[in-house]
Amino acid sequence: MLSVSELAKACKTSTTTIYRTLQSVQQEHADSSTPLTTKWKGITHFTEEGERIIKECLNAVEQNDGKTSTELNSVERVEHSANDEILFLRRQNETLLQELSRERQESSKDREQNQIALEKEREHSRQQAERLAELSEKLAELTKNEQILMLQNKNTLLLDEQLPDISEGTHQENKKGFFTKFFSKKKDSQ
Repeated sequence: MLSVSELAKACKTSTTTIYRTLQSVQQEHADSSTPLTTKWKGITHFTEEGERIIKECLNAVEQNDGKTSTELNSVERVEHSANDEILFLRRQNETLLQELSRERQESSKDREQNQIALEKEREHSRQQAERLAELSEKLAELTKNEQILMLQNKNTLLLDEQLPDISEGTHQENKKGFFTKFFSKKKDSQ
């Protein structure tokens, strides 16, 4: 029969762990008629059955601790890989946000340049429209002047047609008259 401290040393654990294990085992085996411990001179000693059960429980805990530590290690690895993945995704997100910001700035610059070019084109169109209006006015004036000149030419042609008839008629009469007078005087003097 081992005392609690002797069993703790044999199992390489603390007395607190032994007492906790004892409490959990006593709760599980409450209906059992065999006692797990006895008190002798105020010191708790384990019976052979109690010693065996406590050792089994501690071995199971150690094995579970081994599994748990393995599971914890795998969880830590998963957490590390998840943390690494999260960091990677955050960096990638930051990179994408920076690219988006650059694209927006470039797009903004392009819009400004397009706006400036559009304003220049509008100004050029206004100037061309004003010039076209001026040229249209000049064309209307030239057309009016051309019509006036055509009427003047037509009138001049009509007058020229009428004037030569008049001038030719008087001129021929004078010619006839002169020659006639001249020759007729000669005839008369002869």
